[in-house]
Amino acid sequence: VRDDLPAGDVVRRAEVTRARAEPARALVRVLRSLKREAEAAEVARQWELW
Repeated sequence: VRDDLPAGDVVRRAEVTRARAEPARALVRVLRSLKREAEAAEVARQWELW
């Protein structure tokens, strides 16, 4: 962040950056959830084979 920007602009820029990053964060949460479900299903399958 450049020092010559007024404080309000710095805050606004941070909010915009955060808003742009949020969809990616949501996607990561979904993918992690799917990974956990897949791992749980694999454990259950291993138990059935045992």
